[in-house]
This record gives sequence, C-alpha cells and structure tokens, in this order.
Amino acid sequence: MAFSATPPRGSLTAEVVIDELPLDEPGLAEARMFIHDVRLSRAGSTIRVKDVAEPVLLSGDALRIPSMPLSARFPSGLKATLITGGTISNLSSDSPGLGLSLRLDPVDLSQLGVDIPQIKRAAGEVRSTLTLEGTTKMPRLSGRLTMKNGLLRLEGFPLPLDDIELDVRIREGEIRVRRAKARAGNTGLLSLSARLPMQGFDITGATATLVARDVKLPVTDGVKMTVNGTLSGSYQTPTDPSQRSLPHITGTVSLTQFAYTRPMSFSIDIDQLTGRGRTVVDTYKPENDLFSFDIQVTSPRPLRLSNNLVDMRLGFVEGGIQLSGTDQRFGARGALRIEQDSKLFLQGHDFAVRDGTVTFDDPTRIVPRLDVHAITEYRRYASSSAAAASTTDASSSAASAGGKWRIAMHAYGHTDEPKVRFTSDPPLSQDDIVLLLQVGMTRAELDRGLAGSLAQTVGIEALSAVTGLGQAVRKTVPIIDEFRVGSQYSSRSGRPEPTVSVGKRISDKVRAGVTTGLSETREVRANLEWKLSRSVSVQGSYDNVNDVSSSILGNVGADLRWRLEFE
Repeated sequence: MAFSATPPRGSLTAEVVIDELPLDEPGLAEARMFIHDVRLSRAGSTIRVKDVAEPVLLSGDALRIPSMPLSARFPSGLKATLITGGTISNLSSDSPGLGLSLRLDPVDLSQLGVDIPQIKRAAGEVRSTLTLEGTTKMPRLSGRLTMKNGLLRLEGFPLPLDDIELDVRIREGEIRVRRAKARAGNTGLLSLSARLPMQGFDITGATATLVARDVKLPVTDGVKMTVNGTLSGSYQTPTDPSQRSLPHITGTVSLTQFAYTRPMSFSIDIDQLTGRGRTVVDTYKPENDLFSFDIQVTSPRPLRLSNNLVDMRLGFVEGGIQLSGTDQRFGARGALRIEQDSKLFLQGHDFAVRDGTVTFDDPTRIVPRLDVHAITEYRRYASSSAAAASTTDASSSAASAGGKWRIAMHAYGHTDEPKVRFTSDPPLSQDDIVLLLQVGMTRAELDRGLAGSLAQTVGIEALSAVTGLGQAVRKTVPIIDEFRVGSQYSSRSGRPEPTVSVGKRISDKVRAGVTTGLSETREVRANLEWKLSRSVSVQGSYDNVNDVSSSILGNVGADLRWRLEFE
C-alpha cells in the first residue's frame, strides 16, 4: 500500500494464545488474541482501541470479532466512537462468508468547521449503522445514515442552510437518499432525492432530483433574485474504461423575482460608434470537463433593471432561455423582449425604448445580441444672440436656432462588438448628435471659437467619471438615485457650462429631476414625470431661462404625452 502523503503510524499491544495449529488443515486452527491497546495516527487524526473485553477468536474455520469500540479524534477536536464486530466464516474456502457490522454513535458536528477551511460553521447530530454480509466474491452492503438539526455555513457561499435533515439507506444493492431537506435563507426550501445502484462496492450509476422553492439567491449587492427550480442529474458508468462519462443535469429554473439595481457605466464616443470586438483566446480542454447540463430558464413576470443607466422590464419570449454545455464551456439560446415602457438614461437624457430584443444564439458562449430602438426629445432654449447668428453650415444653423430635436438611437450587434447609430429630426450628422447630447453644441459651433469653454466643461465631466463622484454621492445620500456632473449649453452665455443633475425615482410611476448650472448664470431646469398608464403620461417642467419676458418667476409648462402603438 502506498501513501501520497505522510504514512500512518501505530502500535499494537496484544496477547496471542494458540491452542491448536494443524499445519495440514490451517482452517481448523484454534487461537485467541486479547487486545490491550491499538493506536493508529496520521496527519493529526488518531484511532484507538483499548481494553477489549473479549478476545478475537479463531475457531472452527471462522474468525469471530467481539464488540470492539474504536475512538476517533480529529485535529478540529471532533470526536467519534465506532463499535465494530462480527464473523468471517469458511476461511479455508475461496469465498469466505461475511457477517460484519459497524455502528457510529451520535456525533456532534459543531467542531467540523475548525478543521475544514471551506466550512465556516456546522452543527447537527449524525448517526450511522453499516452491515456487510454475503461472501467476499459477492458482498452485500446495507445500512443507514441520518442527520438532524443540521446547520451549514460555507466560505464563499452566502446562502445559509438550516434545519438540515438527512436519511440515507443502503439496501438491495443501492444507496438511496430517502429524504434530504434544508431551509435555504429565510424563505427558501431545498429537497433532494437520489439513487445510486451498486455492484459489490462499486457504484454503477446515479440519479438525483433537486427541488428548490422560494430561494433568495444573494448574488451580489444590487442584485435580488428569487428562484423556483427542479433539476435532475444522472450518471452512468461507462462499459469501456477508456471512455469518459460525464454527469448530466437537466431541468427548469423559474425566476420568480429579479431586480438589478447595480450602477452601470456607459459612454458614447464619436470615433468608436461602431464598437471594437474583443479577442477571445480559446483554452477549452474537454478532458477537464466535470459535468454537462441543459437547463431552461423562465420567469412568470418581466425581469427588472433599474439604475443610473436603465429602467427596463425584460420579458421572456415563449420557451425562455436554454442554458447548455459543460462546466467549462456553455452558452445560451433564446430571447428576451424589452418592454416598451423601458428607458435608457444617456448623458442626462431619457431615451424611451420603442422596441427591443436581447437574443442569445451561441451554444458555446453567453454573448447577447442586441437590437434596441429608443428615442428622446432634446430641447435647447435659444437666446436672441444665438438666434441671430449666421452660418453657412446646415447643422450649425439648426443648432443655433435652438428649439427641439427628436433623436433616435439604434443599438445592435453582440455585446462584445456593439454598434450604435443616431438619427435626428431636424437632421444632424452622427458627430453633431453625439456632441449635442454630451455638451449641448454641434461641431460647427465648436469651430466658431468655443473650444476653450468646451475643454473646461468636458474636463469636469471626465474628472467626475474618473473619480466616481456620482457613485460616491449616491452612496452617501441614499435618498437620490441619480447624481451627475456634466455640462449643458447656456443660451444666456452662448457656450456650454458645467452643471449638476440630481434625480429621484419617487415611485414606479413618478420621477423627478433638477439640473442647475455652476456658473454665474445659475440656470435651473426641473421636471416631474407622472406615468398615468402604459401609453399616457404627464410631464411638468420649470426653468428660469427668460429670453422673451423679463419675469423673475421663470417658465412653467406641462406636457400631456399619449403614445399610439401600431402593429
């Protein structure tokens, strides 16, 4: 016998009495062994047998082992007592008979985590019995293992398991998990049943079913997920030892609740509107696969994403998402539909999603393919000086005249190589639309001597992005869910000026926002949107930009928006 680590060490103190030893028929020997002390240790674990009351008896072609207590102790302090004994008959035959038993006295698992780094805490009481019968050629194993009042806390697995109950039986050539259940978190329930056929001491296959109900998965901060699911696993030992057989998992997982509120980062760049793909290095080695799976993911209600960048509801297309592959290489097939009342928040502008889908079509990777159409209205207040300015550029003329632009965005392609296109009415070029959204001006206006003020405001935006100022403020002042330092074109000064925008989603149907300038003009713009239904909303607005009258009150307005849908 070879040991990869430290070999066991031990000692035996016993008295052997040989009453009869016929050399021509050793099976008829008569001998007794009185065990006084047995010690066996390895890597800090010890097993000891002490003061066995009756001797081990060799008589009548049989070996009789009396009831023998074995005391085991592990480095964590965990202790266990096992009682063994029985008979081995027909020793002189080519297949001696077996009649051995092993009983594990109740074991407290509270010290288990001390010795195993992956276990933070454990508790429960374990009992077990095991019987070995039959012959050495055809052994029959039977027994039972139970656990009650169990508790488990695993390192790196934030879901606590409580009220663990386990009942495992071994009989008639199979291991059967009759009952295994636990409470997962505050509301979740887990139950497991399994069957493992055996041939002698070898397991020839396995089937198992795991049922989960109302399990809240603590994925990470800002992600809430509650799932129901039924997963079935199977394994069959290959008839050819040279062939590999992987355990296979199938089933359905239903997301009964999903909310994503983690902040996202996104920027639009004039020079990279077409995106740049990432280089993927494939290091897949099939021989390292541990299991394969084919799982369907569905949801009875839309998935919710709500943060600084999006306010979306994603509904599953009929059939859901199919996840399949192995633990090393897996992909997804299916589609999600973006509901039409969803919104994108880009550069302080709200884009209303008209239609959109997220499609998964790669069986080897999870790379969503986007196709999203969204629209926003950009308003800029025109000053008398801006309105009177002359230019020969069409884009410049449209922009300097102020007014309103209807800007449409089309985002499409795979997420690792996305493409974004903008169009507007009145028409502007791609560059002008991006600059209008970022700094409130077109390229032609920048070419007319406003580069200095532009550099100042763009620098403020860049500093905010690099330092994470917006995210820090949202954490410090949790009553707001939007804080952005940016810039906006000022009709009073005729140039972009730094601004601070603060927003709050009061409820699912009401959102408020305020933008104020940081320069001497102190321009303030505020809006309040109330969604009356899926297609009707009321928006109130206020600003103190007075280009027509000299009122100190400012401008107050209201819009009634009614969306018509055609199919």
